Amino acid sequence: MENHINDKRYSLEDLPENVAKFYRSVPFPHDYATNFKSIKEFARQCQLSHSKTILITSGGTIVPIEKNMVRYLDNFSGGGRGAATAEYFLEHGYHVLFLYRKNSLQPFIRHLMLHDTNFFTFLSYNPEQHLAYVSDTYKEQVSNLFMKWKSYIDSGRLLRVHFETVGEYLYYLRASTIELSTLKRNMIIFAAAAVSDFYIPLDQMSEHKIQSKNEGLTINLDPVPKLLKLVVSEWAPDAYTVSFKLETDINILDAKCQTSLNSYHHQLVIGNLLSDYKNWVVFHTPSKPAMYIRKTEQQIKDHVDIEPMIGERLKDLHRIYCDHPPHTTTNHNHNHHQQN
Repeated sequence: MENHINDKRYSLEDLPENVAKFYRSVPFPHDYATNFKSIKEFARQCQLSHSKTILITSGGTIVPIEKNMVRYLDNFSGGGRGAATAEYFLEHGYHVLFLYRKNSLQPFIRHLMLHDTNFFTFLSYNPEQHLAYVSDTYKEQVSNLFMKWKSYIDSGRLLRVHFETVGEYLYYLRASTIELSTLKRNMIIFAAAAVSDFYIPLDQMSEHKIQSKNEGLTINLDPVPKLLKLVVSEWAPDAYTVSFKLETDINILDAKCQTSLNSYHHQLVIGNLLSDYKNWVVFHTPSKPAMYIRKTEQQIKDHVDIEPMIGERLKDLHRIYCDHPPHTTTNHNHNHHQQN
């Protein structure tokens, strides 16, 4: 049961039918009450401090095919873009709510995870004291990363909430956008998570592990509702909202980005190709020509992150957005029952 059941902003009755059906058809997150309280307090502190804030969603969602999950369908994403972007905005004064896939890359920690997935690589052993410690080779790097991470956690400027299933992700997306909506234009939504397009409703799931069969297995999947429209029109209508479009064919990328802008009426679509997403992206906004951000050949050779370049341009766009509020109040009372 939702602990904000008396808050009308969270009523399922006012949602489009397919969205309400989705929320009723997926398991409720186990740690939701604790995480919701943390999100609410984080939003309150951001509002009190008048801080610019960014909600970053990162990593891929999974779709369980059994209630007692043994198997699942996965949307793969390592979470590198979200984690690197979080670092940039923390270092430039923003508060960051980092909504991430469990065990995906995280801000600052990612540098160690990318270097070697085995953390024991960074350790040495003192046989006299029977203690492990960070080896001299990595001591400075680990200390610097840890102190940055700890300072942002301790100051309350970084809040991390993790998800695994698409249901958990969309419950936390709703809570995060609604609670942070009080920040109005001071908020960026950076929707970089790889979200499943289909799911299995709870009442259609097998209770236990599906047994092996010689004749194969057929699974029926329902479409996951596209909640970006609700984020933009209802849950956080004043935020600067960024979505991503990943394609494999460069010939359709620009058209797909424009279609997304026209469908959801948000501020920015960042397009990229699967084969080259680390080296260039394209920004599509409603009112300006497409703008490409590319790494130089030397930056590619040196494995320089492109995310600080993305962050710098996005920060400029957000500053302009905050400095030029609309002259008239926008009516956000859209048709609640319009299908996504």
